[in-house]
Amino acid sequence: MKTIGFVPDWAKGIIWYQIFPERFANGDPTNDPRGVQPWGGEPRNDNFFGGDLEGITGHLNHLQSLGITAIYVTHDQVDAMTQALQYLIGKRRGMTIGSFSGEVV
Repeated sequence: MKTIGFVPDWAKGIIWYQIFPERFANGDPTNDPRGVQPWGGEPRNDNFFGGDLEGITGHLNHLQSLGITAIYVTHDQVDAMTQALQYLIGKRRGMTIGSFSGEVV
């Protein structure tokens, strides 16, 4: 049988949670783009709900209570988001932060 892939040692046992920040939680309405839709509205490819980094950090306790040990962030500015998450929660909470490119920091 041919091996298709493998799991690196650092990833064994990790429970990932994928987050698209703009649609996850709006933690700071002061940084919302114009025309933000009310939370719970119908998501379309041309509207925004204002989700942000503060929205993610505000839900960390809940994510950890679910057993989540790593966050996989998808975002158009993933490098800045990944760096900010690493700074704010990576070391403090012992969580792994990754980006859509597969980079783990």
